Amino acid sequence: MRSITYRKELGCHITLAGSSTHAALHPEKCTKDSGLAAVRCCVDKLHGWDGDGVGHSKVPNRNGRKNYSDAEAICKVFGRRLCTKEELDITAGSGSGFDSERTWTSSQPGVIDGPFQSMEGPCQGNISILIPIHNRGKDVRRVVPHLLSSMLWNGLCPKIYIGELQDPYNFSHSFHWNKGWLQNVLFTEVLRRDPQARHFLFHDVDVWEKRPGHLHYYKCLHDGVTHLYGFGVGELDILFKTKDGGKPCLGGIFCMPASKFQAVDGFSNGFEGWGHEDVDMGSRVLKKGFQVDASKIILRTDAPRTIHDDIHYGFGQVWAEEGRIGVSESGLSAVQYKVKEYFNCPGVSNTHVMRVERLPAKT
Repeated sequence: MRSITYRKELGCHITLAGSSTHAALHPEKCTKDSGLAAVRCCVDKLHGWDGDGVGHSKVPNRNGRKNYSDAEAICKVFGRRLCTKEELDITAGSGSGFDSERTWTSSQPGVIDGPFQSMEGPCQGNISILIPIHNRGKDVRRVVPHLLSSMLWNGLCPKIYIGELQDPYNFSHSFHWNKGWLQNVLFTEVLRRDPQARHFLFHDVDVWEKRPGHLHYYKCLHDGVTHLYGFGVGELDILFKTKDGGKPCLGGIFCMPASKFQAVDGFSNGFEGWGHEDVDMGSRVLKKGFQVDASKIILRTDAPRTIHDDIHYGFGQVWAEEGRIGVSESGLSAVQYKVKEYFNCPGVSNTHVMRVERLPAKT
């Protein structure tokens, strides 16, 4: 693992239009630090449109032509920092009038922004990534490239497995969707095809890093249970006014070795519809005496601007109101399924798709 350092000796930083709608007017380039550009500032979290978030810079219009060091100093005065090139478009329309102006960023060519660790280079280990979906082709097309970049950044050699349930159903009338069951199917089928698979990453389809380095995927090579992204312990109690006993909610993004997933009998197969299989998984892990490493977790409730996440709070509210807390049924050892299709994702390396049909559970 190596630390990323900022290559200030380049003497230039990336500038581009303050809004992507004007990209043709001011294409991205590395402007000399002595050059002049507009100033926009960012912070790490969004707290609303009151000037306290990434989406508002509070920088007066008169700061339209400053050199790089002055731009940095201006943002510091406002308790902020220069935006990265990835963040800059978030500030579009923030009132500073610089959407069509060439604007400074903190980014430099070939340099990843942020105080992160990188294992980029030789593969440090193999990991199997399981993503259950229903009718989410658009998200799959978006998450896979991001994941492959993140895996490279963390020095991991991934195999991505997309699983889709082929039963006919309608969300508004029946709840045949079962995320826990589908995760069990993916795990079982991967081990059947690759008995040497050891490290497993359980990943939502609609969550990904906007740029690599924030999620510490390399920790998945450890032998423990690691939670990288999701709700913290007790957060669901606060959100949905329930008393769930402060259990870890193992959803979002987490990983564990195959041996531990088998030891807890995988996910419960009993939660049809959306929600609670993640809290139940937390209970299973605790009952086996396994510790959850959440030392590097990024909390879902922080809505970080570094992570894309389609948060669905309403689904959690449903199971909270229905009193589904504490329900746990047979899991991995009882899962029954039939693979209808299995193929490699066209044009994408190490990405596989399986479409499965549900069979009656073992009794």
